Amino acid sequence: MALATAPGFPPGAQLWPLVNICAITPAAIAGALLLVRRPDNPIGALLLGAAGLMSGTDVLGWYALAGAAMPTPWPGAAAAAVGASVLFDAATITALVLVPLVFPSGRLISARWRVVVWFVPIVLMLDFAGTALEDGPLRVNGLDNPFGKAGLDPLADVLLAMAVTLASICLVAAVGALWTRFRDGSRTTRQQLKWLVAVAGLGAMTVPLSAIAPSPILADLLAAFGLLMFGAVPIAIGIAVLRYRLYDIDRLISRSIGWAIVTATLVGAFALLVLGLQAVLEPLTGGNTLAIAASTLVVAALFQPLRSRVQAAVDRRFDRSRYDGERLLAAFGERLRDEVDLTTIRADMLSTVDAAVRPARVGLWLRHGPEESGA
Repeated sequence: MALATAPGFPPGAQLWPLVNICAITPAAIAGALLLVRRPDNPIGALLLGAAGLMSGTDVLGWYALAGAAMPTPWPGAAAAAVGASVLFDAATITALVLVPLVFPSGRLISARWRVVVWFVPIVLMLDFAGTALEDGPLRVNGLDNPFGKAGLDPLADVLLAMAVTLASICLVAAVGALWTRFRDGSRTTRQQLKWLVAVAGLGAMTVPLSAIAPSPILADLLAAFGLLMFGAVPIAIGIAVLRYRLYDIDRLISRSIGWAIVTATLVGAFALLVLGLQAVLEPLTGGNTLAIAASTLVVAALFQPLRSRVQAAVDRRFDRSRYDGERLLAAFGERLRDEVDLTTIRADMLSTVDAAVRPARVGLWLRHGPEESGA
């Protein structure tokens, strides 16, 4: 950490250890676990590979930055910067293209998708050649590129443009693969995809919001949350592939959306009430303390009824199976209070369980004295 405070060392480098903990470590752990538990599925190896490439990026990047920050640059600091840039791009395309292409089964949808896989090494070769031949200061540490040639700048630009174009095609194809699996997949496959998309989507939405946040504190909080969500993506992949508590994602999505709507509504109501009451009461009180207190009381009174109504509406849309099951059980409880015929109760119970849980088989055993009879 002392290097991070050296003269010329870029600001924000102190956060690199946090990036490592939140991004590299979960990918390595999830990859190793999948490699042991699902050795036939290449996703574990891909996650381990991405973690290894990011670790190499970290080592080379630290050396490049520290070497450039010294009064006399360290030998090889510029070459390390080139290597860090290439390794970062390789880790990114592994995580964002190769993993989605084979998620969650570990196999491509069909042989036609092999074209996208063939594009990946071409992208990496073009990226390496363009980065190595680009003349001028490097983006990582500002040192001059030791491999760059002034006369080859146009060629480097063409190679990098081709790499970016092919990488964009690969990213679109990866998203298309996920959508195709979701559209044509079974219920289990859709639940697996929900784990990946829900966690990655939160991170993808949070990062742009941190860039336009009105205050530095809020920007830092959003950036930290986005970093945690991206770090949680390998964990979500592990849960999806291993099918551990797979159907909990519906409840997590509905609860997250419900709390987000409630929070945004209450914050907006609080702000409007404070401004409105302050304008009304300021001539009488000379301050805004009473307006804030009254607004707090109103928002507190609105919280529980608003949360109940919003959550019920969200559950109907995003957690429909659970909502329907709870509704069926509640209706059965109402009928049970007025029913006394055992045969009717038994038939109603079996039909309710079948409709709410949809098991492959359902049975009810009733004890009559020392003997048992089944139905």
